[in-house]
Amino acid sequence: MVKLILDSSAIINGFKCSSSDQILISNSVVNELKKGRSSKEIGYLVALGAKIRRVHKKFLDVVEERAKETGDIGRLSRADINVIGLALQEKGTIVSDDYSIQNLAHYMNIDFLSIAEKGIKEEFSWRYRCSGCGRYYRRHMDVCPICGSKIRTKRAK
Repeated sequence: MVKLILDSSAIINGFKCSSSDQILISNSVVNELKKGRSSKEIGYLVALGAKIRRVHKKFLDVVEERAKETGDIGRLSRADINVIGLALQEKGTIVSDDYSIQNLAHYMNIDFLSIAEKGIKEEFSWRYRCSGCGRYYRRHMDVCPICGSKIRTKRAK
């Protein structure tokens, strides 16, 4: 039995699973999608046997540390971090079209599947650059501490 960890994009894009798959959804993804049409999809998946799981803090801490190493920390939502943490906790395969999730999963040797997109072809590291003064930073910030301009994400070479 394959454990599939569904990201929001998998649910939104109507991912169809095999009856032999075990479907797991983090409570953060449920909270992210609880309004709108996607809540019906979650209900449908739960009716088919999907389980909603809470991620233990120790796994979230590991994901956040690895995301800082790759620079993905500023590109991931709380729900994204929970998806990767749940895959780590349950030794499952992530189902997502989110490139930052895929990038970090690849870095952490966690299997992933794409739905509507091709998926990543190589792993990226990220740096952050001020749109005003042009300074580079290794960690994510919203605003430059020097000039107050917005920080933009740049792929590290």
